[in-house]
Amino acid sequence: MAKKKKAAKKPAKKMKAARKAVAKPKKRVAKKPARKAAMAAKKAKAAMPKEPTGKPDNMPWISTYIAVRDVKETLGFYERAFGFTTRFAMTMPDGSVVHGESGYRDGVIMMGPESSPMSTSKSPATSGVESPVNLYIYCPDVDTAFVRARDAGATVVQGLVDQFYGDRTCVLKDPNGHVFHFATQKFVFDPSTMAPPAPPAGM
Repeated sequence: MAKKKKAAKKPAKKMKAARKAVAKPKKRVAKKPARKAAMAAKKAKAAMPKEPTGKPDNMPWISTYIAVRDVKETLGFYERAFGFTTRFAMTMPDGSVVHGESGYRDGVIMMGPESSPMSTSKSPATSGVESPVNLYIYCPDVDTAFVRARDAGATVVQGLVDQFYGDRTCVLKDPNGHVFHFATQKFVFDPSTMAPPAPPAGM
């Protein structure tokens, strides 16, 4: 009997090429715009009013409020003499400023006019009584701060002094009579190195 001829196998490479030629192109499945949706949700959340935290975001937990003769003039003086910035001034229709905020780094000094009907406080310059409260401000270069304030008209209460506790300081007074201590730390003070105070005489 005659032997059946085996069908010649097509080369593997040709078979693959043939399959690719007849294969239907795959449909691209549209991806969900998850990223856009997430960004939109984030923007919507940012636009929503924040829950109160107990204080405004731009205010420290502790600040001081002082009475001054003229809020507008005091804000300007603090800019020129101390390098502070005017954060806010509430101006009335007549041009008077009934509330002001002066800032330095993370500190805020609020102030109001001594003529305010909401307060009977007077500035030290008006009352003639020295304020029992002084302000202590750290700055990068107290020598430069001292010269600037003095030249701008601040009253020098005490010149530049190297204190035993590591600060180099000066004491200045503004036109309202408020006292400012400016300081730059020169070394870290260790209280344990201090000798105990001598006992009073007779003990």
